[in-house]
Amino acid sequence: MAQIKTKLAYGVSGTLATANLADDAVTAAKIADNAVVTAAINGSAVTDAKISAVAATKLSGTIADARFPSTLPAISGVNLTALNASNISSGTLATTRYVQGGITESDTWRITSTFQGNTVPITANWERDDTYLNSNMGTGMTQSSGVFSFPSTGVYQIDFRLQFSSGGTDNDYILGKIELTQNNSAFNIIAQQYSAIKNNAAYGGMSTTAVKRITDVSNQKINFGTSSQDNNHYVQCNSNANYSYAVFTKLGEL
Repeated sequence: MAQIKTKLAYGVSGTLATANLADDAVTAAKIADNAVVTAAINGSAVTDAKISAVAATKLSGTIADARFPSTLPAISGVNLTALNASNISSGTLATTRYVQGGITESDTWRITSTFQGNTVPITANWERDDTYLNSNMGTGMTQSSGVFSFPSTGVYQIDFRLQFSSGGTDNDYILGKIELTQNNSAFNIIAQQYSAIKNNAAYGGMSTTAVKRITDVSNQKINFGTSSQDNNHYVQCNSNANYSYAVFTKLGEL
């Protein structure tokens, strides 16, 4: 048999039947590159078990819907950046997820009846501006005996303006002030402005402003006051126009 094998190895040509090949006789090392053409591969010879690590660059065409699971796995948004807002087409975006802008609260209150002398706080004759295309926005402030409560927490600007006249004598100072309580009891001055009248029957005006972070609408409240050197100045007021008044503007959330 050894002699026959030698002759086969060196002098015999033709076709060797598959049945005459020993198992594992043909190894990958004995097959030349590009020796096996596609046409010589049996249609059922390449199975899923023999396919691994196919590069994405080798894929083309369309994957049928049936190849995808009916429910896709949840995708985390942790690594999403620079998402274009135009791609958000449905659902509700929580207010904490975006920078809010614009005025949401603006409320004007005025004193309707002229009064004389030092008054701290000014407790009577307040009304919300309700004439000539008034433009109050939002829920608005509430008021009880001159104490104003905020509708919601936020950053607020409070403006107070007075128009006044002489009470018959010179007044070296006339002031208006804004006071704040943090415990719904004791009030402290947070803004005030001085003016003066040196001539009898003269008129003048003043304004003052404060910006505050309101974090507790039950205990943090505002009132207003006025006083003068001789305690005899008149504060000019009107029920159809804003002579002496306050404006509350919510600038933004906390």
